[in-house]
Amino acid sequence: MKVLHIEDNENDSFLIKRVLKLNFVDLDYKLVESLTDFEIEIKNFIPDVVLTDHNLRGFTSIEVFKKFKEQNFE
Repeated sequence: MKVLHIEDNENDSFLIKRVLKLNFVDLDYKLVESLTDFEIEIKNFIPDVVLTDHNLRGFTSIEVFKKFKEQNFE
């Protein structure tokens, strides 16, 4: 499973990754902290799942969702 995680808190990202690794043997995990990095990785990494915090530095999960929809991954 390919997981793209948008998170700006190091502790939160560590805990999420740990839980995912315990439950998914075949995990490909990528962490990004910015909307720009998300836009790059959504095209290059092509995740199965996108996880995002709601309140991030300078943007919210609503903006992440809009960027996701722009890529026609609905």
